[in-house]
Amino acid sequence: HTVSRGKIGDVDAVELRSRIKTLEFVSAAFYMIDESRTVFASPDSGLPLYVSRTQNIGGIPKEAIQNHLAAPTSNFDLLTLIYKIRNSGGSGTFNLQDGEKVYAVTFQTVANERPKSDPDRIKTDAGEFETSIVSVQSDYLTENGLKDLRINFSSDEARLPVSIRFKTAKGEFRANLAS
Repeated sequence: HTVSRGKIGDVDAVELRSRIKTLEFVSAAFYMIDESRTVFASPDSGLPLYVSRTQNIGGIPKEAIQNHLAAPTSNFDLLTLIYKIRNSGGSGTFNLQDGEKVYAVTFQTVANERPKSDPDRIKTDAGEFETSIVSVQSDYLTENGLKDLRINFSSDEARLPVSIRFKTAKGEFRANLAS
């Protein structure tokens, strides 16, 4: 979620935060994930200026920091990429950096899964949303065993990621907006 807008150093920035944690069955069936990110990003380009990533797997938290204030990057991290996809109108190609590797990520709006007379509506704990579907492709996904990644963004001005789904060798995964 977008937390604030201000300055980091003398540079305009938007503060983004994310928290992803798999629980119980999902941890056993898919992946054990427990990660928090705080990213300060350029409001103009969406590129990360400062990234703090904390992984809480294995007892002792492991923190990684990337500071791009002195040497700006031309690649997105995972959180700023989602932010950029939300604001791009549904199609494009951007670079994602994970560790030392850079991946091209291509996304495009695809046809609704229902007839035009019945737009894609998704009901979650956060409400009911009319959505558009964005399909995402990248070698990053393939290398991590993910296929057919689709994100439903709300069709309103906020362009909230209402639903995210993908397939793995172990089955299908779906996450819906909760609040």
